[in-house]
Amino acid sequence: MKAIIRNNFHGTEKNILLKDGRNEIRGRRLKAWKKALCCSDCTCSGAGGLRGDLENPSMVSQDGTSFAWGYSYDHKTGEPYIFMYVEK
Repeated sequence: MKAIIRNNFHGTEKNILLKDGRNEIRGRRLKAWKKALCCSDCTCSGAGGLRGDLENPSMVSQDGTSFAWGYSYDHKTGEPYIFMYVEK
């Protein structure tokens, strides 16, 4: 499924692809999100550079429906990741 991620502080967005079911964004892909949405030393957002509000959600489908997503750490490696569930 095609989706859009956003950072409303910087006014940036990026088109992404998500698979059906559970998605985990980590490693190089998470860094690429952060680089596309935010600058390297900025503290306006958390992992992935996502930042939104009620009127402009940080992650939406192409038809404008917002996604619920979460942020966590891998307990074994300490690596941060973003997760979300997608249903078509």
